[in-house]
Amino acid sequence: MKTSDERKDKPEALSWHGSIPAPRDAEGREIPLDTKVMYDSLGNEYEVLAWSYLPNSGGWSMSIPHSKTKYVPESLRLAKPDSWESLEEDVMKNPCEYFGLPDEGCDVCPGKDSGCLNAYASDVVRRAKALAGVSDRD
Repeated sequence: MKTSDERKDKPEALSWHGSIPAPRDAEGREIPLDTKVMYDSLGNEYEVLAWSYLPNSGGWSMSIPHSKTKYVPESLRLAKPDSWESLEEDVMKNPCEYFGLPDEGCDVCPGKDSGCLNAYASDVVRRAKALAGVSDRD
């Protein structure tokens, strides 16, 4: 069975039959149907137990363990939202740890062309601006 990472560039893996669209998260990203975890805006984790397509509304819902409540995927996110706390933790890492590549080597580093420290600093600034609600044009 292919993982969602192996299928991320294949739109046909993101939807079911014909006119049934793939579910989307709160940021409008398509959710692979094999997604196991979603996050709310505070970063709380929700394990996905099952997906249901609702033909009358044309939407999706998801079930989580130990709850009778159905969640609409548009209210949750695929990725845990960034926070000032996680940014503070991340700036204490070296560039290889920051990018999650401590054993991978420089060939796969996002900074291989511009330099590790430049890529690291640029990404930290981008995240800080996003958290502060400032655009790149500001």
